[in-house]
Amino acid sequence: MIIKPLKKTAPLLQLEALKHRLPADHPAYPGLMTAYHKRHAGHRGEQSLNFIFNRFFSEFRIFQDIRLPVSPDRFFQLDAILLTPHRLFLLEVKHLKGSIDIPSRYGLMTRTLPETVEQFTNPLVQLHNTSELLWVWAAERGLPELPVHHIAVFTHRDSVLWRPADCLLLRPEELWRVTKELTAADPETTGKEKALQSWQSALLASHKPAPLPKLSSWQLTLQNLRPGVRCGTCSDFTMHWLHKRWRCTRCGRIELYAHRAALEDFFNLTSDPFTNGEVRDFLQLNSRHTTRRFLQDVGCRQLTKPHSHLYIPPGC
Repeated sequence: MIIKPLKKTAPLLQLEALKHRLPADHPAYPGLMTAYHKRHAGHRGEQSLNFIFNRFFSEFRIFQDIRLPVSPDRFFQLDAILLTPHRLFLLEVKHLKGSIDIPSRYGLMTRTLPETVEQFTNPLVQLHNTSELLWVWAAERGLPELPVHHIAVFTHRDSVLWRPADCLLLRPEELWRVTKELTAADPETTGKEKALQSWQSALLASHKPAPLPKLSSWQLTLQNLRPGVRCGTCSDFTMHWLHKRWRCTRCGRIELYAHRAALEDFFNLTSDPFTNGEVRDFLQLNSRHTTRRFLQDVGCRQLTKPHSHLYIPPGC
C-alpha cells in the first residue's frame, strides 16, 4: 500500500517550465537540458515501480521520494522506503540504459554506451551511507530499530545488468520475489502495529519536499524567458485574450482557461511574492482587473498592508 505517493519535485517542475520558455540559443540552455533529462529519467524510473507496488505490495507500507532532515538546513533523500512490522527495505532506483557492470558489493558502477564509458558510485554504497543518516534521524525520534535491507533497482528496459550473485541489485520484476523470500520467516504482525504506526507517522511528519530553486542559480531572471500563454494545438505562445476567451493567432484554437497552465509555469519558476504587473507581463495581458481575477481563480492570496500589492502562490 502506497502511503506517500511519488510526485514531481519542485526542481523538476521548474526545469519543465524552463525547457519550453528559455530560448534554445541562451547560454544556460545546454546545462539546463542536461539537468532536465537527468531528473526526468530519475522520476520515470521511480514511477515505473508503481505498477509493481500496487499489484504485489499491499501488505507493505510504501513511502516514495522521502526527504528527511538531519539538521534544520541539511537533508537526505530516499527513492522509496518499504516498511513492514519487522524490517525496512531502502530502495535506490536507477533508470540507466547501456551495459551496467558492478563487480562487487562496494565496487564502482561502470556504464558502457556505444560512445562513452562512465563510472558512478555503487548504489548500494549510496544506500549504506543514507541508512546511517536514517538511523540518526530515527534514534532522535525514539523509533524502534528494525533490520534494514539495501536494494538497488535498475528500471531501464535498454540496460544489461552485470552483478555479483550475493548483492541486492535487481530488476523491477525481481523485487517482489526477493522481498517475499526475506520476509517469509517473519512472525505474525500481532503486537507490532504500534511500532509500524510510529514509523509511518514520523516519516510523514518529517518529510520536507525539495524547495523550488532560485532562478538565479541558472543565472536567469523572468526577463530571460518567453512570456505568454501556450496554445494546446500549436505548442507555441500564440494565445491572446480577446472577448473573454483565449484565441490562438496561428491556428484559431479557442480556450477559456489556457492561462491556468501559464500560471502553473509562473509558480514553478519563482516562489517569491509577486505583483499583479509581473503576472500581467508574463501572461501578456493588458488588464490588471482580468489578471487579478485569474489570480483569485487559482487561489492566490494577496498579502496585507503594507505589502498588499503583493501576491503569493496557492498553498503558500
